[in-house]
Amino acid sequence: MFISPPDDLDQSAPVEPLKIGLLGEEEMTLKGFLTELVDSHPTKLTKDQKHTFRDNYRLILLNLLYNGSEGVYTAISRSSGAFSGATYWDSIGLTYRASRFVVDRLSDEGYLTVYAGYMSSDGFGRLTRLYPTAKLFERVPLADSSLILDWTDTIVLKGFPYDASVLTKTHPDKKRLDAINAFLKGCKWRLKSPIRLIYKNDPFSGGRLYTRFQNLPKAERADLTINDQTTVELDYKANHPRMVMAINKTTPTHDPYTDIARAVGVTRGQVKGYVTCALGSKERDNAFAGCKKYKINQALFNRLEAATEELIPNFPSYRGFGNVLQSTEGQIALDVMYAGVKKGIPVLPVHDSFITLKQHEAWLRKEMTKQWKKHLKGYLPVIEVSHRN
Repeated sequence: MFISPPDDLDQSAPVEPLKIGLLGEEEMTLKGFLTELVDSHPTKLTKDQKHTFRDNYRLILLNLLYNGSEGVYTAISRSSGAFSGATYWDSIGLTYRASRFVVDRLSDEGYLTVYAGYMSSDGFGRLTRLYPTAKLFERVPLADSSLILDWTDTIVLKGFPYDASVLTKTHPDKKRLDAINAFLKGCKWRLKSPIRLIYKNDPFSGGRLYTRFQNLPKAERADLTINDQTTVELDYKANHPRMVMAINKTTPTHDPYTDIARAVGVTRGQVKGYVTCALGSKERDNAFAGCKKYKINQALFNRLEAATEELIPNFPSYRGFGNVLQSTEGQIALDVMYAGVKKGIPVLPVHDSFITLKQHEAWLRKEMTKQWKKHLKGYLPVIEVSHRN
């Protein structure tokens, strides 16, 4: 069923592996449309090219139909560099040339609308938002229940010389993630999808957990239910700067963002923006460029830099250290969720926070404390309620 595009563009999900779960008339309708699209290609295609374009059409169309029925934008990279080497897009069967042509053609023929792009916080780089039109649903009237996500291949290795298929069942990441997804597959929540673990370039970079509902605005996450039961979201306060302090064997302060904001005389949000850019960038100039959206000029940037260094000695600015922190964050998340599986408690990740059933709030708080302490040299986290419904 077609749903009009939401006003909030943040309700976006990158293209994911999808398949039709119910065969029959709906599958034949899609096959006919795919054949029509490939056979009417403006230039002559080889047999292999036909297969490539057909696969790209199929995956993009299924995501548009699935996400459009949920009121979610489909996001895809339009950059040639994002398809170079062993990338996520390559692993799910997309190519730069074919996917770009498919999007442009479907847009030209009125089956989708292209919206403003955004920089993904999950390591996908810059993505373009797509949303289906009612015309697409009329052309391929799939029932919502016909489309299902692929719950296999949930570890994604971006930029590696090998793919995740080489990992054995006993690999600690695969063992925990397989158990988590097997358990969560029987649960129900909005924008349900498998939990994916995404690394970038090496095992110590990236490593965050990703699921489709993470892009819901906080206000909507507050209304999220699991198995139709109310939930609570607990958050690690000021997680990245406190992690840096723990790694440097310095007792973390309660809220480094607020400490720096008071010292400089700016908002906490501006400090958080600076810290995010400083940790995520490999060049100082790039970090400053990223800070402009937080209304940070050069003079303020210099003051924030000095105040951060004073509060957190050896702060790893401009080294791309944010990827390392994300890896540790991902390992903590895997351990918290795996502990939930053992207890029969569903836990959903939102980067540095977790959602569980309201009656398990005390258990989740205790487990989050235990795992943060285990991974960060015995120091304790600060945990606060982000949302409670």
